[in-house]
Amino acid sequence: MPTAKDFLVGRTLSKGWKVTQKVTNPTGETGGHFSSGYLVESPTGKPHFLKAIDFEAAMRAKDPARALQALTEMFNLERDILNLSKSKRMSHVVTVIEDGTENVSVPDAPGGGPAQTVQYLIFELAHESLRHMVTVSKRLPMSQALKALHNVANGLRQLHGVQVAHQDMKPSNALRFVDGVFKVCDVGRASMKGRAAPHDGLSVAGERTYAPPELLYGQVDPDFVVRRLGCDAYLLGSLAAFLITGLPMTAMIIDELDSAARPTVWTGTYAAVLGQVRAAYARALDRVANDIPTEAPYREELLQCIRQLCDPDPDLRGHPVTRATLAGTGNVYDLERYISIFDRLALEAGIHERRKASR
Repeated sequence: MPTAKDFLVGRTLSKGWKVTQKVTNPTGETGGHFSSGYLVESPTGKPHFLKAIDFEAAMRAKDPARALQALTEMFNLERDILNLSKSKRMSHVVTVIEDGTENVSVPDAPGGGPAQTVQYLIFELAHESLRHMVTVSKRLPMSQALKALHNVANGLRQLHGVQVAHQDMKPSNALRFVDGVFKVCDVGRASMKGRAAPHDGLSVAGERTYAPPELLYGQVDPDFVVRRLGCDAYLLGSLAAFLITGLPMTAMIIDELDSAARPTVWTGTYAAVLGQVRAAYARALDRVANDIPTEAPYREELLQCIRQLCDPDPDLRGHPVTRATLAGTGNVYDLERYISIFDRLALEAGIHERRKASR
């Protein structure tokens, strides 16, 4: 049912922003249940993106008070993380420009209806999402895919530096800007260490299609680093697999599993099924390897990165040198080494592509 957040086109907000167009999600991209997207212009005419949220849908829940509380907490956490990333000048996290509140009436309600409160966030305007790029071109040049991985790894590490885990890193949550830089967006499912969020109680905070297998089987580690940052490491590796095959790693693992061992069916512990998951993972990695040209100079190192980042066992996930160095003292999933590797491989891929084109 449409609510006030769906009726902003043509309005000039109290802070001078003009709402020009509602944004529909491209095929394959999911949107927020409680939010709508718009193109807006600043008072000087510069285009931006607006995310509008209202709380009317929460009022129709079975327990409106708790639903409203949860939605408010989620919005405040998202806003606070975005403002923190802005204050820290995180170069690879999308920049929030402004937030505000608007009172909007629903046109088809009797008498125009009572005004409903719409909360909004305004962001710098991206050119397109990584998901859209793949949908249009089917497969990106590997130099561009590796640049995206390098930028996304930077964004995740910047968030991790302030004890924030993204938890929903997928192709639609990486945005490319006109300067070619990719930035991480949509921290609506993020967790911040030491601050409770309504989705913290879920075994999978983000989209299940991309989630690491241990969470799908209900193995939830109480350690923030293992559960949250380990999830982000897996999602980065899964993004790499997606850019090569068009499928997230989790989908390929489940496809390779015997039906009785799949997470929707399995009733035992994750430890008991881990052997089967690892075998399925090995077959999924073979599928990834088959989609990388054997002559590509980056092939083996890129496969090694995916193998490490997506390891189904959180105790083995990540770069082995980082794990050995930081074991017991820090974030064993630190992405610094992968940032360097993806940067170097992107250069190698670019040289390889130019040589092929000149033949």
